[in-house]
Amino acid sequence: MGLSEVPARLRSGGRHDGAVGPVGNGGATPNITRIRVQVEGVVQGVGFRPFAYLLATRLGVSGFAVNDGCGVVIEAEGESGALARFRDALVREAPPLAVIERIRTKTMSRRGSRGFAIAP
Repeated sequence: MGLSEVPARLRSGGRHDGAVGPVGNGGATPNITRIRVQVEGVVQGVGFRPFAYLLATRLGVSGFAVNDGCGVVIEAEGESGALARFRDALVREAPPLAVIERIRTKTMSRRGSRGFAIAP
């Protein structure tokens, strides 16, 4: 399934007004960003999307992961520090059978996603 075929409900998640309460940051608005990560190599059939899901859940990152013709595409949204840790961990903690040949990251517009989904 290509990225253009991902159902809109998975691409955009829920919408929200962006209000952030005082959750560990004194009420300050966090720097929320969205990235698209294209992971190429042996990343299909090795548990990479479930791994990305668990990692995103652990780091409080929302978005989705989907297979495409080149590997796995992940769109992730969250606090910029969490996204940096997410992207680094994708390589550092990848499933044992995964072989990452190339990883590209692109900044995108925020969509207000909530939760993380594994697209079929």
